[in-house]
Amino acid sequence: MATSPKGGKQNVTISLSRQVLKKAKILAARRETSISGLLAQQIEFLVGDEEAYDRAEQQARALLL
Repeated sequence: MATSPKGGKQNVTISLSRQVLKKAKILAARRETSISGLLAQQIEFLVGDEEAYDRAEQQARALLL
């Protein structure tokens, strides 16, 4: 992944145990993606889920006012 100035992608480094890395490689292969793609997908899901929760919470507060 190359870094680009506005809204592009940026590399991130993580450390995993050898056992987790081995299992992650297998999982990524089964899903026909890379470990990087697998992680990106999961992080995007978590961030989107959190944003949806925040919006729902704000809407609930607005209804109570």
